[in-house]
Amino acid sequence: MFQNSYAADTAPLPTDVRQRLLLSGYLLDEWRIHPRLFIQGGVRVDKYLDLTTVPISPRLGIVARPYQRGLTKLVAGQAFRAPNIYELFFTDNLRSIRAAGPLNPETIITFEAEHSHDLTQELRITASASTT
Repeated sequence: MFQNSYAADTAPLPTDVRQRLLLSGYLLDEWRIHPRLFIQGGVRVDKYLDLTTVPISPRLGIVARPYQRGLTKLVAGQAFRAPNIYELFFTDNLRSIRAAGPLNPETIITFEAEHSHDLTQELRITASASTT
């Protein structure tokens, strides 16, 4: 990813070019605890080499098949958004904006509920709700 800053009164030449490297790892497993019920657990770890924090995003889901054509899911997880290069470094040489300085990823906790019903093999109706 590149971020370029341009002076308004000159030809558009980059005055600042930055790159970002991201390393990520994922782990997901599923446990069947009953023929109609299983649990999914997962975690994601990210390391942006230019940030000091290492965000860890866990996720847990319970999936049930209460009847042959129905499927219900309950999911809870944590997500993050790392600051982008523009937010971290943009400045217009202090005319109106200075660089923000060190920023950390933002995190949220999410909860989701979903139920699906297969009307036919090709048609499914789904209702879902989520909150953060």
